[in-house]
Amino acid sequence: MLYASKLDLLMAVNTDEHLTWHGPHRSRPLRDVTVFPRLEEPLKIWLGTGGSPDSVRRAVELGLPMFLGILGGTPGHWAQYGRAYRHAWAAPGHPAERADIAVAVHGFVAEPTPGPGRRTWSTSTA
Repeated sequence: MLYASKLDLLMAVNTDEHLTWHGPHRSRPLRDVTVFPRLEEPLKIWLGTGGSPDSVRRAVELGLPMFLGILGGTPGHWAQYGRAYRHAWAAPGHPAERADIAVAVHGFVAEPTPGPGRRTWSTSTA
C-alpha cells in the first residue's frame, strides 16, 4: 500500500503543474501545490517487479514500462512476464512502441575457456 501510494504521488508530481493530492501515508494533503523545479519533460517512470503477475497488470494499468529484477530462474520463466505485459499492453490500445521492458540480471562475461565456468561456480557457492 505504501509503495502504491508513493508511486501515485510521484506520477502526479511528474505530470501535473498544480497538484492537489491526498493519500493514506501523507500527514497533510497537498492543495494546489506547484513542485519546483519543474521539469522540461516528464520523467520516464518504470514499475519494478520481481515477477508478480499483479505487478505486470499494474504496470499496464498505469501505462508504465516494466523493469524486471531477475535474481535466478530460467529465461523461459521470465519470458512469460514479458509476453503477459506485451499482450496486456496491446489490449487497451497502448502504442506498441511504448511497451518497454528492461531487465536486471547477473552475468559473467569471459573468454570461452573451461576456466570461467569453474571460477563462476566456485565463487557463487563459497
